[in-house]
Amino acid sequence: MDEEMLSMEKNKVWDFVELPKKEKQSITCKWIFKRKRDGKYKSRLVARGFMQKEEVDYTETFSPVISVPSLRLVLVLILQENLHSYVMDVKTALLSGDLDEVVYESTTRL
Repeated sequence: MDEEMLSMEKNKVWDFVELPKKEKQSITCKWIFKRKRDGKYKSRLVARGFMQKEEVDYTETFSPVISVPSLRLVLVLILQENLHSYVMDVKTALLSGDLDEVVYESTTRL
């Protein structure tokens, strides 16, 4: 949990503010825990975005994953052109984007 909190602070994911009256409703968040194969535990703080209302809290949605047909196309091109490919994992990739709107989130203290 400490590592997750440090990465959020480092990426300036949030500012602590008072919830303005007559603004959008805040969404809650919760901790998700997973035990990895090596016995270590991984934790993520996730927003419960299903509480948001379309056209009120957001107007667009995006999926930051590649589609299977696109992945196949890239792999075929790599093979045809005899290129080298590399795989990498960016742990906090989703923390570094900017939002056009303000999202209020509330949580309980641990």
